[in-house]
Amino acid sequence: MLITRPLIKCCGFQDVEDIVKLESVDIDFVGFILAPSKRRVPLEKLPTLVEAVPAGKKKVGVFVNPSLTEIRDVMSIAKLDVVQLHGQETPSLCKEIKGEFGVEIIKVVHIDSTESMPLPLGEYGDYIDFLLLDTFDKKMAGGTGKTFRWEVIPAYQQWCVDHHVKLLVAGGITPENVGQLISDWPLGGVDVASGIETEGKKALVKMLQLVERVKEYGGRA
Repeated sequence: MLITRPLIKCCGFQDVEDIVKLESVDIDFVGFILAPSKRRVPLEKLPTLVEAVPAGKKKVGVFVNPSLTEIRDVMSIAKLDVVQLHGQETPSLCKEIKGEFGVEIIKVVHIDSTESMPLPLGEYGDYIDFLLLDTFDKKMAGGTGKTFRWEVIPAYQQWCVDHHVKLLVAGGITPENVGQLISDWPLGGVDVASGIETEGKKALVKMLQLVERVKEYGGRA
């Protein structure tokens, strides 16, 4: 019987020395922030970082309300496998991006402290590959380091099942709490940034601990 585990995305890489650490880390996605953030990657630096990603790991560009021109500019210098949309991007933009670049798409939904039901997701199901739940913050599009109320996950999971989309969760995930998250709730994967850092640098020991916990708690038939 084939046993799989939830997908793992580690995000916010800014330096080749941190990316090289991934040679020994069994993750699926490597994320680069291309929008205003303390982890933003300057465009001139992106090609070098993308080239350093070990084989077999998908390269993700994280955007907030980009234009098609902005994505074209990025794709012309660095080949991304996945585009993550962290703003108020429309289903029609998702369709255009997927059609022009042939990438997978992660669409983010921000969960606030009062929300108990899924947002109207409309036609997104026709054009996205992953739905990512992240913590709402009025000042930040992501990278808050804070969890949201995981009790809302099942409603979104049902939408994902109905539309053949994988559900990912971000927001304050660490090696210490990821086991509880993936044991209690049905997920396609997790997305971690600050939870694998020490003093702003990616910590190999924390990345290995994260993978170990996901494998321990997330194996499923």
